[in-house]
Amino acid sequence: MSYNIPRIQKAWQIMRQGKPQVALEFKSNVPVLQPDDGQVLVKIKSAALNPVGYKVMKMLPDLIARRPYTAEYDFSGVVVEENNSTRFKLGDEVYGQVAAGVTGGPRGQGALAEYVTLDAVQVAHKPESISFDEAAGLSMAGRTAIDGLVDIAKIHPGQHVFINGGSSGVGSIAVQIAKAYGCTVTASCSGRNMAFVKNLGADKVIDYTISPPHELFVKNPPSPLFDVIFDAVATTTWLFVNCASYLKPDGIFVDTGANSGAHLSWSRTPWLIAGAAQVYLLPSWLGGTNRKHASCNDRPDGRAVPELEKLVEAGKVKGVVDSTHAFGDTLKAYEKLMTGHAAGKVIVKVED
Repeated sequence: MSYNIPRIQKAWQIMRQGKPQVALEFKSNVPVLQPDDGQVLVKIKSAALNPVGYKVMKMLPDLIARRPYTAEYDFSGVVVEENNSTRFKLGDEVYGQVAAGVTGGPRGQGALAEYVTLDAVQVAHKPESISFDEAAGLSMAGRTAIDGLVDIAKIHPGQHVFINGGSSGVGSIAVQIAKAYGCTVTASCSGRNMAFVKNLGADKVIDYTISPPHELFVKNPPSPLFDVIFDAVATTTWLFVNCASYLKPDGIFVDTGANSGAHLSWSRTPWLIAGAAQVYLLPSWLGGTNRKHASCNDRPDGRAVPELEKLVEAGKVKGVVDSTHAFGDTLKAYEKLMTGHAAGKVIVKVED
Protein backbone atom coordinates (compact mmCIF):
# COMPACT_ATOMS: atom_id res chain seq x y z
CA MET A 1 0.00 0.00 0.00
CA SER A 2 1.28 3.45 -0.86
CA TYR A 3 -0.14 6.97 -0.83
CA ASN A 4 0.43 9.92 -3.13
CA ILE A 5 1.56 12.55 -0.63
CA PRO A 6 1.73 16.19 -1.78
CA ARG A 7 4.55 18.54 -0.87
CA ILE A 8 2.20 21.31 0.27
CA GLN A 9 -1.20 21.36 1.94
CA LYS A 10 -4.07 23.55 3.09
CA ALA A 11 -4.20 24.68 6.71
CA TRP A 12 -5.65 27.29 9.05
CA GLN A 13 -2.72 29.22 10.46
CA ILE A 14 -2.55 31.67 13.34
CA MET A 15 -0.98 34.79 11.85
CA ARG A 16 -1.46 37.37 14.62
CA GLN A 17 -2.90 37.96 18.06
CA GLY A 18 -6.68 38.26 18.29
CA LYS A 19 -9.95 36.38 18.12
CA PRO A 20 -10.07 33.55 15.55
CA GLN A 21 -11.79 35.82 13.01
CA VAL A 22 -8.77 38.15 13.22
CA ALA A 23 -5.95 35.74 13.99
CA LEU A 24 -6.60 32.94 11.50
CA GLU A 25 -5.92 32.78 7.77
CA PHE A 26 -6.61 29.89 5.39
CA LYS A 27 -3.35 28.98 3.62
CA SER A 28 -2.83 26.63 0.68
CA ASN A 29 0.98 26.46 0.61
CA VAL A 30 1.92 24.96 3.99
CA PRO A 31 4.69 22.32 3.71
CA VAL A 32 3.93 18.67 4.43
CA LEU A 33 6.73 17.44 6.69
CA GLN A 34 8.34 14.04 6.29
CA PRO A 35 8.40 11.82 9.40
CA ASP A 36 11.65 11.43 11.32
CA ASP A 37 12.66 8.22 13.05
CA GLY A 38 9.82 6.92 15.24
CA GLN A 39 7.27 9.26 13.68
CA VAL A 40 4.17 8.85 11.52
CA LEU A 41 2.56 11.05 8.89
CA VAL A 42 -1.22 11.19 9.26
CA LYS A 43 -3.73 12.40 6.69
CA ILE A 44 -6.26 14.19 8.86
CA LYS A 45 -9.96 13.37 8.56
CA SER A 46 -11.35 15.44 11.46
CA ALA A 47 -10.02 17.95 13.97
CA ALA A 48 -11.47 19.04 17.32
CA LEU A 49 -11.39 22.59 18.65
CA ASN A 50 -10.29 23.35 22.23
CA PRO A 51 -10.99 26.43 24.38
CA VAL A 52 -7.31 26.82 25.19
CA GLY A 53 -6.66 27.15 21.45
CA TYR A 54 -8.67 30.31 20.85
CA LYS A 55 -7.79 31.82 24.25
CA VAL A 56 -4.07 31.55 23.52
CA MET A 57 -4.77 33.26 20.18
CA LYS A 58 -6.47 36.15 21.97
CA MET A 59 -4.15 36.57 24.92
CA LEU A 60 -0.55 35.98 23.86
CA PRO A 61 1.27 38.72 21.94
CA ASP A 62 3.08 37.76 18.75
CA LEU A 63 6.51 38.29 20.32
CA ILE A 64 5.85 35.48 22.79
CA ALA A 65 3.83 33.18 20.54
CA ARG A 66 6.24 33.32 17.58
CA ARG A 67 3.53 33.10 14.92
CA PRO A 68 2.60 32.00 12.31
CA TYR A 69 1.82 28.34 12.99
CA THR A 70 -1.03 25.95 12.33
CA ALA A 71 -3.88 25.99 14.85
CA GLU A 72 -5.26 23.31 17.19
CA TYR A 73 -4.15 19.98 18.58
CA ASP A 74 -6.70 17.11 18.41
CA PHE A 75 -7.26 15.07 15.26
CA SER A 76 -8.19 11.73 13.74
CA GLY A 77 -7.07 10.31 10.43
CA VAL A 78 -5.13 7.64 8.53
CA VAL A 79 -1.42 6.80 8.67
CA VAL A 80 -0.01 7.42 5.19
CA GLU A 81 3.71 7.16 6.00
CA GLU A 82 5.77 5.86 8.92
CA ASN A 83 9.45 5.84 9.81
CA ASN A 84 10.49 2.86 11.97
CA SER A 85 7.24 2.83 13.91
CA THR A 86 6.61 -0.52 15.59
CA ARG A 87 2.93 0.17 16.40
CA PHE A 88 1.53 1.55 13.16
CA LYS A 89 1.42 0.58 9.52
CA LEU A 90 0.13 2.34 6.43
CA GLY A 91 -3.64 2.57 6.37
CA ASP A 92 -4.14 2.39 10.14
CA GLU A 93 -6.99 4.56 11.38
CA VAL A 94 -5.80 6.63 14.34
CA TYR A 95 -6.50 9.55 16.63
CA GLY A 96 -4.02 11.70 18.48
CA GLN A 97 -2.77 15.06 19.57
CA VAL A 98 -0.14 17.49 18.38
CA ALA A 99 1.91 18.43 21.45
CA ALA A 100 0.34 21.60 22.84
CA GLY A 101 2.34 24.76 23.38
CA VAL A 102 2.05 28.53 23.21
CA THR A 103 4.22 28.47 20.08
CA GLY A 104 2.18 25.76 18.37
CA GLY A 105 3.07 22.15 17.83
CA PRO A 106 6.47 20.78 16.78
CA ARG A 107 7.81 22.61 13.73
CA GLY A 108 4.75 24.86 13.66
CA GLN A 109 2.27 22.05 13.03
CA GLY A 110 -1.32 21.79 14.18
CA ALA A 111 -4.51 19.79 13.68
CA LEU A 112 -6.33 22.24 11.38
CA ALA A 113 -4.40 20.96 8.37
CA GLU A 114 -4.63 18.19 5.81
CA TYR A 115 -1.55 16.38 7.18
CA VAL A 116 0.42 16.23 10.41
CA THR A 117 3.74 14.56 11.28
CA LEU A 118 4.33 13.57 14.89
CA ASP A 119 5.87 11.05 17.26
CA ALA A 120 4.07 7.71 17.20
CA VAL A 121 3.69 7.80 21.03
CA GLN A 122 1.18 10.65 20.58
CA VAL A 123 -1.13 8.49 18.47
CA ALA A 124 -3.62 5.71 19.29
CA HIS A 125 -5.48 3.17 17.17
CA LYS A 126 -9.08 4.14 16.37
CA PRO A 127 -11.56 1.31 16.92
CA GLU A 128 -13.90 0.54 14.04
CA SER A 129 -16.83 1.10 16.42
CA ILE A 130 -16.33 4.89 16.55
CA SER A 131 -16.30 7.49 13.77
CA PHE A 132 -13.46 9.82 12.87
CA ASP A 133 -15.51 12.70 14.26
CA GLU A 134 -15.96 10.96 17.62
CA ALA A 135 -12.30 9.98 17.78
CA ALA A 136 -10.99 13.45 16.94
CA GLY A 137 -11.97 14.95 20.31
CA LEU A 138 -10.61 12.19 22.54
CA SER A 139 -6.93 12.96 23.01
CA MET A 140 -6.48 16.27 24.85
CA ALA A 141 -9.65 15.89 26.93
CA GLY A 142 -9.05 12.19 27.62
CA ARG A 143 -5.39 12.57 28.52
CA THR A 144 -6.17 15.51 30.81
CA ALA A 145 -8.92 13.56 32.59
CA ILE A 146 -6.67 10.51 33.01
CA ASP A 147 -3.88 12.65 34.44
CA GLY A 148 -6.25 14.25 36.94
CA LEU A 149 -8.41 11.29 37.95
CA VAL A 150 -6.12 8.28 37.50
CA ASP A 151 -2.55 9.55 37.93
CA ILE A 152 -3.12 12.30 40.50
CA ALA A 153 -6.35 11.46 42.37
CA LYS A 154 -5.85 7.70 41.94
CA ILE A 155 -9.58 7.00 41.84
CA HIS A 156 -10.80 3.51 42.70
CA PRO A 157 -14.11 1.65 43.02
CA GLY A 158 -16.58 2.89 45.63
CA GLN A 159 -15.37 6.48 45.75
CA HIS A 160 -17.69 9.48 45.38
CA VAL A 161 -16.40 11.83 42.67
CA PHE A 162 -17.72 15.28 41.73
CA ILE A 163 -17.09 16.48 38.17
CA ASN A 164 -17.57 20.24 37.81
CA GLY A 165 -18.49 20.96 34.17
CA GLY A 166 -19.77 17.53 33.21
CA SER A 167 -20.87 18.59 29.73
CA SER A 168 -17.56 20.22 28.79
CA GLY A 169 -15.03 18.51 26.55
CA VAL A 170 -12.86 17.35 29.46
CA GLY A 171 -15.78 16.88 31.85
CA SER A 172 -17.74 14.61 29.51
CA ILE A 173 -14.74 12.29 29.26
CA ALA A 174 -14.05 12.55 33.01
CA VAL A 175 -17.57 11.37 33.86
CA GLN A 176 -17.06 8.28 31.71
CA ILE A 177 -13.61 7.52 33.14
CA ALA A 178 -14.82 7.83 36.74
CA LYS A 179 -17.69 5.44 36.01
CA ALA A 180 -15.34 3.02 34.24
CA TYR A 181 -13.27 2.91 37.45
CA GLY A 182 -16.31 2.04 39.54
CA CYS A 183 -16.96 5.41 41.16
CA THR A 184 -20.24 7.08 42.06
CA VAL A 185 -20.36 10.30 40.04
CA THR A 186 -22.07 13.60 40.74
CA ALA A 187 -21.67 16.19 37.98
CA SER A 188 -22.69 19.77 37.28
CA CYS A 189 -23.88 21.37 34.05
CA SER A 190 -26.57 23.75 32.83
CA GLY A 191 -30.19 22.63 32.84
CA ARG A 192 -30.21 22.14 29.07
CA ASN A 193 -27.44 19.52 29.30
CA MET A 194 -28.62 17.53 32.32
CA ALA A 195 -30.05 14.64 30.28
CA PHE A 196 -26.88 14.55 28.19
CA VAL A 197 -24.62 14.23 31.26
CA LYS A 198 -26.94 11.66 32.83
CA ASN A 199 -26.64 9.58 29.65
CA LEU A 200 -22.86 9.66 30.01
CA GLY A 201 -23.29 7.71 33.23
CA ALA A 202 -23.46 10.34 35.98
CA ASP A 203 -25.43 9.09 38.98
CA LYS A 204 -26.57 12.59 39.98
CA VAL A 205 -26.57 15.82 37.97
CA ILE A 206 -27.02 19.34 39.35
CA ASP A 207 -27.90 22.53 37.49
CA TYR A 208 -25.28 25.17 38.24
CA THR A 209 -27.54 27.91 36.83
CA ILE A 210 -29.94 27.41 39.74
CA SER A 211 -27.24 27.42 42.40
CA PRO A 212 -23.43 27.48 42.12
CA PRO A 213 -22.14 24.06 43.24
CA HIS A 214 -20.15 25.41 46.20
CA GLU A 215 -23.22 27.19 47.58
CA LEU A 216 -25.41 24.13 47.10
CA PHE A 217 -22.93 21.79 48.78
CA VAL A 218 -22.27 24.11 51.72
CA LYS A 219 -26.00 24.23 52.46
CA ASN A 220 -26.61 20.55 51.66
CA PRO A 221 -23.39 18.52 51.95
CA PRO A 222 -23.41 15.30 49.93
CA SER A 223 -23.64 11.98 51.74
CA PRO A 224 -21.10 10.57 51.69
CA LEU A 225 -18.77 13.54 51.23
CA PHE A 226 -16.74 13.60 48.02
CA ASP A 227 -13.48 11.67 47.87
CA VAL A 228 -12.41 13.56 44.75
CA ILE A 229 -13.46 16.84 43.18
CA PHE A 230 -12.40 17.24 39.57
CA ASP A 231 -12.91 20.78 38.27
CA ALA A 232 -13.03 20.42 34.50
CA VAL A 233 -13.76 24.08 33.79
CA ALA A 234 -11.69 25.86 36.47
CA THR A 235 -13.58 29.16 36.22
CA THR A 236 -13.64 30.00 39.94
CA THR A 237 -11.61 29.36 43.08
CA TRP A 238 -14.74 29.33 45.28
CA LEU A 239 -15.33 25.63 44.66
CA PHE A 240 -11.98 24.87 46.31
CA VAL A 241 -12.05 27.61 48.94
CA ASN A 242 -15.29 26.19 50.40
CA CYS A 243 -14.62 22.51 49.84
CA ALA A 244 -13.90 21.61 53.48
CA SER A 245 -17.69 21.43 53.83
CA TYR A 246 -18.11 18.76 51.13
CA LEU A 247 -14.72 17.10 50.45
CA LYS A 248 -13.43 14.46 52.86
CA PRO A 249 -10.42 15.48 54.99
CA ASP A 250 -8.25 12.96 53.13
CA GLY A 251 -9.82 13.83 49.77
CA ILE A 252 -8.24 15.71 46.90
CA PHE A 253 -9.32 18.62 44.71
CA VAL A 254 -7.93 18.51 41.17
CA ASP A 255 -8.46 21.23 38.57
CA THR A 256 -7.49 21.51 34.94
CA GLY A 257 -5.65 24.80 35.45
CA ALA A 258 -4.53 26.58 32.32
CA ASN A 259 -5.41 23.59 30.15
CA SER A 260 -9.08 24.53 30.31
CA GLY A 261 -8.28 27.95 28.91
CA ALA A 262 -10.71 29.40 31.43
CA HIS A 263 -8.18 31.61 33.15
CA LEU A 264 -6.49 33.04 30.08
CA SER A 265 -7.58 36.66 30.20
CA TRP A 266 -5.56 39.74 31.16
CA SER A 267 -8.64 41.34 32.74
CA ARG A 268 -8.91 38.44 35.18
CA THR A 269 -5.29 38.56 36.31
CA PRO A 270 -5.80 40.46 39.63
CA TRP A 271 -8.57 38.05 40.63
CA LEU A 272 -6.48 35.06 39.63
CA ILE A 273 -3.58 36.24 41.77
CA ALA A 274 -5.83 36.76 44.77
CA GLY A 275 -7.49 33.40 44.27
CA ALA A 276 -4.18 31.61 43.79
CA ALA A 277 -2.86 33.13 47.01
CA GLN A 278 -5.75 31.65 48.96
CA VAL A 279 -5.50 28.31 47.19
CA TYR A 280 -1.73 27.82 47.34
CA LEU A 281 -0.22 30.10 49.96
CA LEU A 282 -2.45 30.66 52.99
CA PRO A 283 -2.36 28.10 55.80
CA SER A 284 -5.75 27.01 57.15
CA TRP A 285 -5.38 29.10 60.31
CA LEU A 286 -5.10 32.22 58.12
CA GLY A 287 -8.15 31.41 56.01
CA GLY A 288 -6.62 28.90 53.62
CA THR A 289 -8.41 25.68 52.72
CA ASN A 290 -7.36 22.57 54.63
CA ARG A 291 -7.66 20.18 51.70
CA LYS A 292 -5.15 18.77 49.22
CA HIS A 293 -5.10 20.60 45.89
CA ALA A 294 -3.46 19.73 42.56
CA SER A 295 -3.63 20.84 38.93
CA CYS A 296 -3.49 18.48 35.99
CA ASN A 297 -2.79 18.73 32.30
CA ASP A 298 -2.28 16.49 29.32
CA ARG A 299 1.35 15.40 29.44
CA PRO A 300 3.53 15.80 26.34
CA ASP A 301 5.25 12.45 26.93
CA GLY A 302 2.08 10.65 25.85
CA ARG A 303 2.09 8.35 28.87
CA ALA A 304 -1.72 8.54 29.19
CA VAL A 305 -2.24 7.31 25.62
CA PRO A 306 -2.21 3.54 26.39
CA GLU A 307 -4.77 3.91 29.19
CA LEU A 308 -7.03 6.07 27.03
CA GLU A 309 -6.67 3.65 24.13
CA LYS A 310 -7.63 0.75 26.41
CA LEU A 311 -10.76 2.50 27.71
CA VAL A 312 -11.88 3.56 24.24
CA GLU A 313 -11.25 0.09 22.77
CA ALA A 314 -13.33 -1.46 25.57
CA GLY A 315 -16.21 0.92 24.81
CA LYS A 316 -16.02 2.50 28.28
CA VAL A 317 -15.12 5.94 26.93
CA LYS A 318 -16.55 7.47 23.77
CA GLY A 319 -15.99 10.74 22.00
CA VAL A 320 -18.88 13.16 22.38
CA VAL A 321 -19.64 15.41 19.40
CA ASP A 322 -21.54 18.66 19.84
CA SER A 323 -21.48 19.73 16.19
CA THR A 324 -19.55 19.28 12.96
CA HIS A 325 -18.40 21.96 10.52
CA ALA A 326 -16.76 21.97 7.09
CA PHE A 327 -13.04 22.78 6.86
CA GLY A 328 -13.86 26.05 5.13
CA ASP A 329 -16.29 26.96 7.93
CA THR A 330 -13.73 26.76 10.72
CA LEU A 331 -14.43 30.33 11.84
CA LYS A 332 -18.10 29.43 12.34
CA ALA A 333 -16.97 26.41 14.36
CA TYR A 334 -15.01 28.71 16.67
CA GLU A 335 -18.07 30.91 17.06
CA LYS A 336 -19.98 27.89 18.36
CA LEU A 337 -17.17 26.93 20.73
CA MET A 338 -16.88 30.47 22.07
CA THR A 339 -20.53 30.53 23.16
CA GLY A 340 -19.43 28.30 26.05
CA HIS A 341 -22.51 26.11 25.54
CA ALA A 342 -21.10 23.22 23.52
CA ALA A 343 -22.06 19.80 24.91
CA GLY A 344 -19.03 17.77 23.94
CA LYS A 345 -16.56 18.65 21.19
CA VAL A 346 -16.89 21.01 18.24
CA ILE A 347 -15.49 19.15 15.22
CA VAL A 348 -14.05 20.41 11.94
CA LYS A 349 -14.29 17.88 9.08
CA VAL A 350 -10.96 18.42 7.33
CA GLU A 351 -11.77 15.78 4.73
CA ASP A 352 -15.42 15.05 3.94
